[in-house]
Amino acid sequence: MISGVPTCPIGPRVWSCLIVLLLAACESTPPARPLAPITADAVVEDTSAFPPVTPGKSREEIRRAYQAYLDSAEIDDKTRLLALARLAELEEADKQPPAEKDSGSPQASPADPEEAEFRRGVKRRLRLLEVATRDYADSPENESLLYQLAKAYAQDDQHDESIDTLITLTERFPGTPFYAEAQFRIAEDAFSTQDYPGAEYAYSEVLFAPDNTVFYEKSLFKRGWSRFKQGFHGEAIDDFISAVVHHGFDEVDRLTTAEKEQFDEYQRAIALAYSYLQDPAAFATRLRTNPKFTFAHQTYNRISGLFVEQERYTDAADAQRQFIELFPGSAKIPYAHLKIIEIWKNAGFTSQLLPAIERFYSSYNPDSAYWKTGPWSGKDNLLIKREMRNYIALLAEHFHHEYQSAPNTRNYRDASLWYQRYLAHYPTYARKDRIHFAYAELLAQQGELPQALVQYEMSAFDNDIILHKNAAYAAILLSDRLLASTQDEQYLDKGLHYAGLFARQFSGDKNAAQVALHAAEKAFRHKRHRDCIELSDLYSSAGGARKHYSDEIKAVSYFNIGEFTEAERIFHSLLGSKQ
Repeated sequence: MISGVPTCPIGPRVWSCLIVLLLAACESTPPARPLAPITADAVVEDTSAFPPVTPGKSREEIRRAYQAYLDSAEIDDKTRLLALARLAELEEADKQPPAEKDSGSPQASPADPEEAEFRRGVKRRLRLLEVATRDYADSPENESLLYQLAKAYAQDDQHDESIDTLITLTERFPGTPFYAEAQFRIAEDAFSTQDYPGAEYAYSEVLFAPDNTVFYEKSLFKRGWSRFKQGFHGEAIDDFISAVVHHGFDEVDRLTTAEKEQFDEYQRAIALAYSYLQDPAAFATRLRTNPKFTFAHQTYNRISGLFVEQERYTDAADAQRQFIELFPGSAKIPYAHLKIIEIWKNAGFTSQLLPAIERFYSSYNPDSAYWKTGPWSGKDNLLIKREMRNYIALLAEHFHHEYQSAPNTRNYRDASLWYQRYLAHYPTYARKDRIHFAYAELLAQQGELPQALVQYEMSAFDNDIILHKNAAYAAILLSDRLLASTQDEQYLDKGLHYAGLFARQFSGDKNAAQVALHAAEKAFRHKRHRDCIELSDLYSSAGGARKHYSDEIKAVSYFNIGEFTEAERIFHSLLGSKQ
């Protein structure tokens, strides 16, 4: 007898007739709904309202009738079990969990009337199901009732009782349609209590069960973690890889934010398990035996990244090298080389960085065979060539610094080689990246003055516009040195022209007047009188302190070219300034 239900004076025969009618009225009642989901990707319950019963009978009338019948029925009355089950269904249908509050509202608490009524309904349903499964332990109906009892225990916060009931369900009814879900919940409980062998077994049962679509992928992933926790790292990787394949992820750059987060979670798991492998080559075997796994590049990147986080730089680079060896036909191989360079560069390991860049250059420079075997995507092309350009410049700079510290033949040769490689492959960027100027400085320090002047000129001038003031100034000085050492008139022409450009474009610079005067004097000595006049004018306009001297050589230059009137005017001016 169920406590709290009043005894009705109606006789047993009347009740028998009444219960038959009520059962007929409830024939359309759907089967009990599944347990509330415990994970985001578990079965989502149908929260629709309980379907209306036959018109003329309210739920409360039906409930009272069932309760009265249960009070009077004998325990061996087979209809009593059905009445218990129907009454339990009515309790669940009428007493659903309170609706979720808005995010800004407080959540329901036991003190809330709605919550309190729901709890009371759970208690009533729990008592009904306990009686049904206890009094009719051998009934075939227990398959569904045990499942509902487990749910009621969970709603009543009796977790252990809920799990025990699910275990009973799976043991007594291994063919139940609730098997996969029950084993999944048993597995989750075992995992949470660190019973990893038990969790592995239960997750495996889910995977072997029919109709396990909802829980399959999650069970694969969680079984992988169960195995990982037991030290079975290779087997864990198998499960993680299978989870990725089963999910069927799109190309990584097309994933939604949620999908990307899940993909990253799977990749992290694989990487972590890999980091514990005693034989990393075994991982390669696992990839080769699973051709549907198409994310090897991303996986090795994640493995490599994990090793970098652990400051295991050699292992990080080795992971990238393993990818290169295993997948020689992949379009992502250049990216693996770049990752190796990045690892050594960020770690500050110069001795490993330099040969890594050299290997990258040998394989992927713009004139290499790699670019003849395409077609490669424009994105790959741009990225690889941009990084190639950056790393060539980096090595040129590195060896240049080495030469400045130790100016020997080897360092000069290495620096010059990388500057020349840059100029061969990326001439249009050389001025922007200051390669011409840097190479000119190296050549000048080594005493290769004619070659240095060419590079200064490339850096400084675009026709008659100066783009790099320091390079232009260096070109003027170097022209003088070459003129003095060779007496070659081309260096006189260059020096005078560059000096004029400099004095005009940078008239406010402190060196502009001196450059103009020095060039005017040089032109005068070489009887380049018109050049002397022009440069002297530039000096005068700059307000130089040696204006008297500048005017003197300008006057003589006018005289020497036969322009006596102008020469006389300047001489009169000079005589007047002395009086």
